[in-house]
Amino acid sequence: MHRTEYLPATFGERVRELRKQRKLTMDDLALRTGVSKSTIGRIEKGASVSTDYALLLSDFFGVSLDFLFGRTNHSTKGADS
Repeated sequence: MHRTEYLPATFGERVRELRKQRKLTMDDLALRTGVSKSTIGRIEKGASVSTDYALLLSDFFGVSLDFLFGRTNHSTKGADS
């Protein structure tokens, strides 16, 4: 995400935005990550996320955990180093 417009602030909102940017349905994301569609839906709606799922989604999308959790707007891993 290299844009200056509004960036979602919550983990779930950022996951949803990344998924949509890649033109993936929740079914697609579930198949590619092994996370159930219902879990992805709950995460996108704001449910808490386990460390395992957070790491898996961070790796899948190639973004940092800090970005997913809204601590930075730099999406690339190592951008804050």
